[in-house]
Amino acid sequence: MSSLTGELDLPDGLTSIGTYAFKEGSGFTGSLVIPSSVTSIGDSAFMDCTGFNGTLTLSANLTEIGAGGFNRCKNLTGELVIPSGVTAIQGYAFSGCGFTGDAVIPESVTYIGEAAFWNCGIDSMIFDGNAPEFAPGPKFSSTMTFYYYPDKTGWSTPTFNGYAAYPIDDDFNKNGLYYNETTGDWEYLNHGSVDTSFTGLTKYNGSWYYVEQGILNWDFTGLVKNNGAWYYVGGGKVDWSYTGLCKNNGMWFYVNGGVVDWSFTGLTKYYGAWFYVSGGVLDWNFTGFCKNNGIWFYVSGGMVDWNFTGLAKFNGAWYYAEGGMINWDYTGLCKNNGIWFYVGGGVVDWSYTGLVKYSGAWFYVSGGMLDWNFTGLTKYNGTWFYVSGGMLDWNYTGLCANNGILFYVSEGMVDWSFSGTVTYEGTKYEVVGGYVR
Repeated sequence: MSSLTGELDLPDGLTSIGTYAFKEGSGFTGSLVIPSSVTSIGDSAFMDCTGFNGTLTLSANLTEIGAGGFNRCKNLTGELVIPSGVTAIQGYAFSGCGFTGDAVIPESVTYIGEAAFWNCGIDSMIFDGNAPEFAPGPKFSSTMTFYYYPDKTGWSTPTFNGYAAYPIDDDFNKNGLYYNETTGDWEYLNHGSVDTSFTGLTKYNGSWYYVEQGILNWDFTGLVKNNGAWYYVGGGKVDWSYTGLCKNNGMWFYVNGGVVDWSFTGLTKYYGAWFYVSGGVLDWNFTGFCKNNGIWFYVSGGMVDWNFTGLAKFNGAWYYAEGGMINWDYTGLCKNNGIWFYVGGGVVDWSYTGLVKYSGAWFYVSGGMLDWNFTGLTKYNGTWFYVSGGMLDWNYTGLCANNGILFYVSEGMVDWSFSGTVTYEGTKYEVVGGYVR
């Protein structure tokens, strides 16, 4: 049956669904509608049909739901409505489903089987009739509460068959927040009683409030999950105006307009410091650059490091930061791990070879790095200069070989106007117009 996929469309006129009819039909999706012509559903008819991911609508003319009829259809959701003609709900009929809200059991139901509603998402049941017969063994989750009409027989309060049970009174329809003048607390009521099992968000007069064990907690500030999203609560109330960081279970999350924004990656300011957020979570492991309002900032260990001045690698390139920000105007040398690099317009320029001025001196750069081993001539702005050990030597006067030719250098520069005799390495040379002919 798992090979069948898509929504299951049962035809009108169908009167019964037999035992194991669609068992393990995990390929089905959407909601499940049992047509009104169906009067009985056999044992395990839809057992383990885990693909259904919508609501369940039962036939209005249904009389019996077989054992395990919808057992472990875990993705069936919404409210469960039992039709008024049903007389028996057999064991494990709805066990393991994902329903919400109350389940109303019509007066016609006289028998409920073992674990018929076990772990099915329903925590309260409203019985229209007398107490039905219950099969031995577990039937409901431990948090189940029964509600019954006072004129019906077979019931007891405050418990019935080991479960909380209360008669329906004038306060039955009180659900949500109500102010208790005696205690001064705002209480979360479920059918008129404080629901101490409830912790979470609830809406009241257009605002959302945080309830903890049935009482509104005005002292709470933090994140609360509701329907898959995380909300920022400040002083017991969801604060839609809040944008910033919030700590939860040891992690810091980015909140935008009161809701954790998982799509956000970038910088955010919190208590005077700037932090780096990736995918909605503060990333303490990130070190690199991040752009904010057109400016690139240097982040170290998740925080903008305003004290950093130097080179840092990002996306394969090396950038020069000054005071925590990339300085696109900087051109010059910068030392990193014992090596001096040439920076042009804020970025290490690996293509650059030539002279650069730094702290009043001129240095020779080859392939973007200062070359302390270079001694010889290099051309800069149309003039040839003499470099010794990587630095321009203004004190040198004499000959220097370049490409097999000896040039005459005077105070660090080739002197094209010089003609005369010069001794170099023990040999006298005749210089004409700045070089040996």
